[in-house]
Amino acid sequence: MTSWGRARVRLFRAVSVRREHALVRRSASVAAAFLAAYENDDGDAEHDGEFALLARLAQVEPVVILDVGANVGHWTAAARRCFPNATIHAFEPAPPTFDRLQRRFAHDGGVHAHPVALGAGTGSARLGYDVAHTEVASLAVLPAGSETFDVAVRAGDDVLDEHAIERVHLLKVDAEGYDLEVLRGFVRAFARGAVDIVQFEVSPWNSVARVWVHDLVDALGEGWTTGRVFPQHVALAPYSPELERFQHRQNHVAVRADRPDLVVAVAGRRGHR
Repeated sequence: MTSWGRARVRLFRAVSVRREHALVRRSASVAAAFLAAYENDDGDAEHDGEFALLARLAQVEPVVILDVGANVGHWTAAARRCFPNATIHAFEPAPPTFDRLQRRFAHDGGVHAHPVALGAGTGSARLGYDVAHTEVASLAVLPAGSETFDVAVRAGDDVLDEHAIERVHLLKVDAEGYDLEVLRGFVRAFARGAVDIVQFEVSPWNSVARVWVHDLVDALGEGWTTGRVFPQHVALAPYSPELERFQHRQNHVAVRADRPDLVVAVAGRRGHR
C-alpha cells in the first residue's frame, strides 16, 4: 500500500469513530460544499454555465427553441435576450407557475407559452407541486407535502406536427426527474435528425425516478456528442458510468455530431477532454 493509501486508511478510521464531534461535522460540511462547487452544483443558470452556453450559441443563431419545464421563464428570458429573432415555445404544466409565465411574456409575440407537460405520449398525469419551493414541480415523483394537479401531457412529436415545426434548433428540458419521458416523446424528431441541440438535467430526482444518465443519452439515438455544462465550457466526452452520480445537479448537452459548427459553439473553452 502506498503512503497515501495508508494515510487514507488512518483518516477514515479517525473520522468514522468521531463523526459526531463538532469539528468533524463542521469539516464534513465544508468538504460537502467544496465538492458541490467542484461538481458545479450551483443551481443558478447565470453562474453554472447555462446562460454562458446561450451566449455562445448566438453565433449559430437558433431560430426555433423549446423550453420544456419553463417554470416562470428565467431561462426563456435569457434565451430571448440572446436570440431576439427566435421563436420560443415554453411549456409549463403547473397552473400557478404557468400564470406567471404567461403574464411575463404576454406582450412578446416571439414567445408562446403552453400550459401542458411534454412526455412520451399524449394523455394526462398527476403533477406534484411543491408549494414551499415553487420552482419544483414533477410528474416523476410527488414531493412531500406537495399540492397536486391533473395536467395535460403531449408528446413532443405531436406538438411539432401541430405547430408545423420542421426543425428544433435548441431543446432545453428541465423536468425534475421526468426528462427521460420528455425525450421519448421526440423519438420521431430525433430519428429524422430534426433536433440540433438538446440540454437536459440530471439531479437527485433521477435516483427517485430510477432514471440513469445512460437512459437519457440512449433516448437520443445515434449521432450525438454529449457533455456536461460548466461555467466556461461544456466538457464533451463519451458516456462514462462516472456520470451516474445523482447527489449533485448536472446539466448535460447533446449536439449533433455531424454539425461541427455547433460542436465548436457548444464546447467553448476547454470543451473536449
